[in-house]
Amino acid sequence: MHAQGSSGLAGRRIVGAAMCLALAATFAAADAAAPVHRMGEDAVIREWVVIGPFPNPEADDPVRTGFAVDHLTALGGEATAELAPGVEVDTTDASGAPITVRAETIHAGEDGVLDLAEVYAGREFAVAYAFAWVEATEARETTCYFGSDDWPRMWVNGEMVHEIVAPEGRGCTPGQDQFPVPLRAGRNAVMLKIDQNTGPWAFIVELPTPDQLADRRKEQLRRRGIQALQDAQVGPGGYKGYIISPGPFPTLEWENPYLIEAVKGQVDLTVRWFDADLNEVTRADAPGRYAAYVEGAAEDGAVIRRAYTFVCLPDGVEWWNHLPKPEFPYVPQDAIAPEAWAAYADELSETTRWRLFDALQEDGPMVLAKMLEWTPGDDAATQLNWALTAHQDYHLALKRKVLGIGDDAYLPLRPPRERAGEPATVLRPGAPHEAGMKADAPERIRAACQAWQEQSQIGFTVLVARHGVVVFHEAFGERDGETLTVDSKLPLASLTKMHAGLLFAQFLDQGLIGQDDPVGKYLPDFPTEGDDVITIRQCLTHATGLDGHGNWGGMANPWFDNAVANGLELLEPGRTVLYNGLGFDLVGKVMEIVSGKSIFRLFHEHFFTPLGQDDPTIVDLGYGIDCTVADLARVGQLTLNRGAYGELEFFTPATFEQLMPKRYCDMFPGLPDNKDEYGLGISWMREAHPNAGEDGIPDDATVLSKNTIAHGAATSAVLRVDLDNDLVVAICRYTAGPDYGEHLTNVLMAVAESLE
Repeated sequence: MHAQGSSGLAGRRIVGAAMCLALAATFAAADAAAPVHRMGEDAVIREWVVIGPFPNPEADDPVRTGFAVDHLTALGGEATAELAPGVEVDTTDASGAPITVRAETIHAGEDGVLDLAEVYAGREFAVAYAFAWVEATEARETTCYFGSDDWPRMWVNGEMVHEIVAPEGRGCTPGQDQFPVPLRAGRNAVMLKIDQNTGPWAFIVELPTPDQLADRRKEQLRRRGIQALQDAQVGPGGYKGYIISPGPFPTLEWENPYLIEAVKGQVDLTVRWFDADLNEVTRADAPGRYAAYVEGAAEDGAVIRRAYTFVCLPDGVEWWNHLPKPEFPYVPQDAIAPEAWAAYADELSETTRWRLFDALQEDGPMVLAKMLEWTPGDDAATQLNWALTAHQDYHLALKRKVLGIGDDAYLPLRPPRERAGEPATVLRPGAPHEAGMKADAPERIRAACQAWQEQSQIGFTVLVARHGVVVFHEAFGERDGETLTVDSKLPLASLTKMHAGLLFAQFLDQGLIGQDDPVGKYLPDFPTEGDDVITIRQCLTHATGLDGHGNWGGMANPWFDNAVANGLELLEPGRTVLYNGLGFDLVGKVMEIVSGKSIFRLFHEHFFTPLGQDDPTIVDLGYGIDCTVADLARVGQLTLNRGAYGELEFFTPATFEQLMPKRYCDMFPGLPDNKDEYGLGISWMREAHPNAGEDGIPDDATVLSKNTIAHGAATSAVLRVDLDNDLVVAICRYTAGPDYGEHLTNVLMAVAESLE
């Protein structure tokens, strides 16, 4: 069975009437060959006929080109086509060359997720379809619990029942979308269209019966209750806030005591107060920093921990009477006239002023406390002098105190040591021939970068180095109207995860923390044996079951780890993989406890400064580093050197090998036996060669070598560490812009074609 599908971006489809009739007859006879899901046997649809991949290049519009194209017009159209194994459609590959794709039956994994990235060998910027029959004993409306990576469309009996189109991709989580699906008695045709950006590509569909739906909703309520407990906070009642006057401390209570009782039963609170020197006190006798440590013991044995910063200001300081009224200049628009804006601008400012009062009550004490502790010479522009860093340092010391962790509980983390023998390669300016590159390498790279910036109008900075010789280091375009320079600091987003893995490598190298140690060895609220054990390796490879970035305050929350511990029953450590930043934060809390230093101080003292970086900043381990492109390139060179830079050794080559990607199924036997790999914050970064399969170039050819590592980033920042070619490519950006993949490939091709 074969049909002519879309060819190229024009999406041309030509098929004769005779062929259409023949296909219709064939599909009618092939219904039995397509998977049939019978309602009631299992809520999850586990068997599908899939066809793809179809091309899906990036575009200026949020809908990528291929996602907007109906690739199944030759089969009657994507809404009404009924796929069966063996159906073939003509289309094009990523390079535009004609290919034929064939429908095949694919089974979902044990968790119900169908991994399209495995089916289509990691293809990026693509679209695939999945089809199944759903058999219902009676006509009914059910709720579909759906998850996908990335954008989905779903049709049931030819009617679209679900669609998500967004500018960014997303991870696949069971039940992340819930929507009604009408089913008729007998067989119902279910067609999916799943968009692929980069990275994972998967989906899961659950269609429960009324009884299954009732059980599912009951379980959902239970999970939401636990999640609400993880978010639950304690605070001063009434109008009192966290800015206090000398005298008794305010009474603290659950903000939603009924929620706590519904989830955990009676949870009585114990509140302990500490002054700026960590002395336990009963009242605020002088202005300054204070902290409340709150502990609650639940009936099931769970311990709930919270900590808050308060600041005491002298009597008579009525700071709330001096809050400025924010001014809001008119925003040009058609809906509101300038005169109307001017008439109500004062009221808008006044209402916002009182919202500012509320915000300062909660977040202001951290900054006000630092102001009270300020000494001449403190530079607030330097992260180690930030109020947030002082907050982290203080609460870590308080945490170790209440947990009874003394200064001698762990061996100290030593700074990077002097390297034996010759210094390792460092970045230095030089000529292309010194780097083993062609003389015109800078011109090639510059031309590709200029074309990228001119089309996208997105600014970025670039550094390319080989054998440590910097052959290209330039900036292009603007950000928010400001011309970028090579010294501009830009966000790395998830490239921060790679940095976190490299910082952890120092603990691993010095024998302070083992990668397979249970988190509970260091954080008392976690188990050290049983099915709920979370290990360091699981945290750094997305295998904890955690999902999200910055939840519960992330690294800024002193007791982030306790919030995770109180949701352990929702996780499946070592048995599921969900991309997230929370596991990295959890390891961050372990590194803090072991070292006695906040993660911000750790990074500056044991990573940024020894590496000679230009004072980057960091706010979280799942994301949150801002730095120059030279800073990023130094990290690349450190990686290329397998743990050394200049005269310093951060960790040994043997430790570096422990960071490298490994198969998930080898690390965690509870996961499917497939080719998926991940390291401790390090991934393979392999762009397909644009001419793969042509002119003698292998089908699986990549632009740089296959031994290229680093990590991706939501800001589209780029790091490529090519271990075979001794090459570092670093690009700092703040967003992708149109045709990102195509332009990135062009820049990397300019680099690759410049190698001697």
